[in-house]
Amino acid sequence: MAQTQIIQPTKKTLKTDDDEKHNVCAYCRVSTDEFDQKNSLASQKMFFERYFDKHENWNNLGIFADATDIIGLKQNPTNGRRF
Repeated sequence: MAQTQIIQPTKKTLKTDDDEKHNVCAYCRVSTDEFDQKNSLASQKMFFERYFDKHENWNNLGIFADATDIIGLKQNPTNGRRF
């Protein structure tokens, strides 16, 4: 019988207040087709754009979302690509 080795996770903290350039991206997701999430993808995209703009040393590589047909939604199709 093989033995299981447990590897404890290590915590890494992203330093956002340094002068080093950081490549960042965001992943947006809507989990239901409910009315209250109707504009959720657009709201998430706007949040991340504003958040990334606050950090001059962040290089925004893109804001991504699942294809809406994969998660069962018909509004705001992204076709699995970046906004």
